[in-house]
Amino acid sequence: MSKYTTDSQKAYMKYCGNYKHLINPEWIELLLSTKGIPISPWKDHKENEIKEEIDFDQLLTSTQDERDLFISGPYGESLIMAEMFTEENIPFELDFKEFQHLFAGDWWIIKQLPGQYMPIHRDTAIFYEENNRIWMPFIDYQQGHVFIHEGNFIKDYKAGDMFKYYKDNDLHGSINLSTTPRLVLQISQKPIPYDR
Repeated sequence: MSKYTTDSQKAYMKYCGNYKHLINPEWIELLLSTKGIPISPWKDHKENEIKEEIDFDQLLTSTQDERDLFISGPYGESLIMAEMFTEENIPFELDFKEFQHLFAGDWWIIKQLPGQYMPIHRDTAIFYEENNRIWMPFIDYQQGHVFIHEGNFIKDYKAGDMFKYYKDNDLHGSINLSTTPRLVLQISQKPIPYDR
């Protein structure tokens, strides 16, 4: 078992090895100096009202629209949770050599600046029963870089550490309490069926 996972984490995120050699240092500089697409709670639910009392049990089984509505309520519509880079706005060509085949589905890079946070959520309303999902930080773990996956605090990782998990609808969230940015590559081997 990897030194990066506990017994409880092993069931959810499997450590696959370190692939820092695939990360071009210029990518880090470009990502840090380029503004990505701001990720904020969705606030396009004109017909719905925000409930004052949140049923957290219902949140676990709700649709994506209901979860978006939940996030946009208590956390406020002006919250910028992070910045995102995809093939449409990334400032370089992402070449992952022997892992390039993983990019046939969907991928994105999250830049989370100090003070930004993403509430616990699930990514999709429609999810695959089996799907390889990859989580790879581009920067070493720093105190204050918080990533929670299914109740587990993922920490002490190094840039290029690759983790795999298999469920699209796992609960996860993050916050940057440090003074340095977080950069994380995420890959879904199957296209994510967003309705947006």
